[in-house]
Amino acid sequence: MPHDSAEARDAAIDLDHDASPDNQLGYVIAGQTGQGFDFQTSMDHAIATGDILMLIDVQSDGFRDGAAAAEVAFGDHPSSLDYPAMDGKIIDGKLQAGPGDTTIRITLGGAQIVEVPLHGSRVHAVQSSTGLTGSIAGGVASEDVNLALIPAYHDAITAVVARDCPGEVATPPCGCTAETVGGTMLGLLDDTPPDCQISLAELRDSSGTQSLIAPDITIDGVDLLSYAISFTAVPATL
Repeated sequence: MPHDSAEARDAAIDLDHDASPDNQLGYVIAGQTGQGFDFQTSMDHAIATGDILMLIDVQSDGFRDGAAAAEVAFGDHPSSLDYPAMDGKIIDGKLQAGPGDTTIRITLGGAQIVEVPLHGSRVHAVQSSTGLTGSIAGGVASEDVNLALIPAYHDAITAVVARDCPGEVATPPCGCTAETVGGTMLGLLDDTPPDCQISLAELRDSSGTQSLIAPDITIDGVDLLSYAISFTAVPATL
């Protein structure tokens, strides 16, 4: 997960052919990280325990230079690679594949694992003797943002508020420890009514949320929210 805007920019890929790399959701995550919200720990835990396991199958007639195809999926068996391969090429050891559709799994600061379909997705990666390093990018439909991403983030925020603002206080300042992430979140989002809780509707409908996650790209006539995530992959035998 990006820790700052530079990391979000490094992961970005131009998805809509406007000569500008796209990663709006990555910039949002980086901005929240800069305010103290921890996205990385839950992601690291899910990967370490095997709850998130991604497979990347790259086939080519020349792994230094040549035509290539890449499949990306989650799971622990080749049968989970059920999307059509993304055609591409390898030039001087650098893979560029796509567009195509795929699904990735992420966490958003909490225990919940979210499946995120990526439309018009692309893979850029560099090969080495130890595996692949690169990024996967694509567009997220508004339905998936509203039904998957925002609820998962809401669960994480709820846990942070409970940690930073303990007790049964129902009126501001809500018993929050000074200068904590939970207190800051309540100050930004707890307004209808101000009851020391952040409802899903308050998060979803806030002007800040709506502006940050508004679609920023159009692929095949569909408005989508761009997202790119960096990865490091090691060889695996299944």
